[in-house]
Parts: sequence; C-alpha cells; structure tokens
Amino acid sequence: MSAEELGALQALLKKLNPDADQIVTEHGRVDPAAILATGSFDFDRAASMPGWMAEVRGKESSEADEFGITSFVYRARRPFHPQRFHEFIQDDWPGVLRSKGFVWLATRNDFVGMWHQAGGSCALSGAGTWWATVGREEWPDDPAVVADIEANSVEPFGDRRQEVVVIGRNIDEADLRRRFDLCLLDDAELALGVEGWQAFPDDLMPWVADEDEGADEIVDQAPGRDDGGEPEAAAEAAQG
Repeated sequence: MSAEELGALQALLKKLNPDADQIVTEHGRVDPAAILATGSFDFDRAASMPGWMAEVRGKESSEADEFGITSFVYRARRPFHPQRFHEFIQDDWPGVLRSKGFVWLATRNDFVGMWHQAGGSCALSGAGTWWATVGREEWPDDPAVVADIEANSVEPFGDRRQEVVVIGRNIDEADLRRRFDLCLLDDAELALGVEGWQAFPDDLMPWVADEDEGADEIVDQAPGRDDGGEPEAAAEAAQG
C-alpha cells in the first residue's frame, strides 16, 4: 500500500469514527500493549456518537478533504415515493462508501425506515414509529429529549423526515442530492394525502416482524419509539 493509499484509508476511517485510535502495522505485527486492556473503549460513548451521527449533529471534520473524503447530510420534509426510492437504491452511487440514516416512505407514513449502506451492501428496515404518531403523554420525561423531539417536529407531519448521512470519496454531492430529491413526492402527489399515498406501488420488503423470516429485517429503534412502547431518545436516533 502506498503512502497516498494509506493516507486516504486513514482519512476515511477517521470520518467513520473520529475518536478511534489508528495503529499502522506491517504483516499484522503490533505491540499487544497497544491494543489489549487499554481501558480506552467506552461503549456508551461509542454507541451514541459514531462518525455518521456526528455529521447529523453538525460536528463535521475537514481533515479528510485533502484525500477526497467528504460527507454531507441529506435532509427533507417530504416523504419518498417508495417505487422511486427503491429504484434509486438499486442504482450506482459513485464514490459513496457509507451511508446511514432514517427515511420516511409515503406508503408507510407512521413508520421509521432505517437505511444502512456500506459499499455494495445495503438494507432498509423498519425501526419503530415516529413520535408524531403518539400523544405527548407518551413522550419521555427527560426535558432534553422532549426538546429534541420538538426541535425536529414541523407541522403538519411532526418529526417525520429524511435524514441520511453520506460519506465517500470524490462524490458528486450536487448530483446525489438531486437524485434524492427526485424520490420525494411532487406537489400533486403530496396533495393526495396519506390515504391517497397508499395507492403508490411499493415493492420494498415488508417491515413487519415475522417469527421465521422477517425478524432479521427489524433493527433497533431510530428516532421514534419501538413497537413495545419504550421510548428512544431522539438525540440518540438510529444508533450504531
């Protein structure tokens, strides 16, 4: 591996996990003291602040830019048309190495969609319901969490939204944003309302847990609440 390739790899890893230590080795040779019983790993911190979530919270790092590693957060307040989004995620995303976040599909208006993509592997799973689907009496008691829910709520759809972090090398951000936008409902489709949206074709996998096959399609909560009714802090949305 050349020095340039190593630098690009380290820049990408830094983008994915800004707080992780990196140790460069040859043929796997490394001092055990550098990796064993160091006491440096904090599970709670790692779970709550992965690199992609730092992007959502506005803590971007520019260190990787010299290697062409860039990132952005796509946000929108309209639902995706399920068929157009399905077609989009099957197309090439040039330069994109990692993307993750939550999405709102018109045909699944009450349910959070959790999007994961790494290289050529991707998955879209159900992740509970939006906070807008329940009364305030079912919101958490933590004032900070309530404030976060309120900050992310916009009438008439509440906290329903698109929020996807995209990380890659030499990516065309403007083109990717344009392609995301094309998945959104247009004005005429939006005007049909929630009932009208149910007529849209939706060939994506169901998000209902099945005891045999569907269980592995369900992931932990995103910004809303899980099907068991236990609240998930919106500030810790879509962890992992």
